[in-house]
Amino acid sequence: MPSFEHAVVFITGGGGAIGRGLAQEWIKRRVRAIIVSDINQEALDSAVKELSAAAKAASSPTQVRSIKADATVFAEINGALEQTVSDFGSVEYVHANAGAIRSVPIDLSKVSEPSEEWWSMFNSHFKSTLNTIHAAAPRLAQSKADDKLILITTSASSQARFSFNPPYGIAKAALNHIVYNYTELLPPGVRLTAFGPNWVNTPAIAPLAPFLEGVKTIEETVAAIFTQIDDPKATGVVTLHDPDGTLQNIEPRYGGRTDTSAELRRVIEGMLQQQQQQQQQQQQQQQQQQQQQQQQQQQQQQQQQQQQQQQQQ
Repeated sequence: MPSFEHAVVFITGGGGAIGRGLAQEWIKRRVRAIIVSDINQEALDSAVKELSAAAKAASSPTQVRSIKADATVFAEINGALEQTVSDFGSVEYVHANAGAIRSVPIDLSKVSEPSEEWWSMFNSHFKSTLNTIHAAAPRLAQSKADDKLILITTSASSQARFSFNPPYGIAKAALNHIVYNYTELLPPGVRLTAFGPNWVNTPAIAPLAPFLEGVKTIEETVAAIFTQIDDPKATGVVTLHDPDGTLQNIEPRYGGRTDTSAELRRVIEGMLQQQQQQQQQQQQQQQQQQQQQQQQQQQQQQQQQQQQQQQQQ
């Protein structure tokens, strides 16, 4: 097992449940520093507070920092890793863990191009991971540590029929192939692996958990992920974690137990409706903000015109 006491760990999607779970385990291993990165500042603030308290309670020397960055934008994730190396001198372990979890409605009964929501969902996993690898690999190579690793969070759904959320399953399958095709391109000494959990009982999955088989806790999932970290010879490896053998039971349309698929369908459709309502509300808010801005601009223009007229008089 590698020695971790001098290691610096960088985690994308660090504000989410699995990202926090990974950080909690790194704290137990007393690494030098953990940098959690996320697109959501509120989630980051909460994560830093939680993880800092955990480090203090465990008397761990681990420093916990956060950097807000959108991993789908190369300049942002590159800047976050640049800042990490500037602050700590090196980085040894990078978790490419960013990615959204939401259902995307698709209608193939009429001619239409894939929606922006489709590509946004896909790229939150694929593009964010690709950007992270391109920004991280050269920096890991500069570290003098014996062990350096980029670990991708994929999913067991990458090898299953997941048609209630195609861009998610397709993106996760693409992440597996990044490992297959990029491992030999990495600088010497840098490992690349991917770990794909089955269902994990995160807040996003909680409403579906009663209808799913093989749901694991975050702690169980993190423990399984660390088997790749603890094996310094593991590289070019994609592990799909399905200890209960439930992948074969994934029902073609809704990915759940066949005896509860009708109820699962109701839950998923309810979630889709809720998401659509939220999107509509966001669009309405944006339109209202634009209208307010236009009104303010018009008022400013009128005031300027009045001032000019007064000056001329």
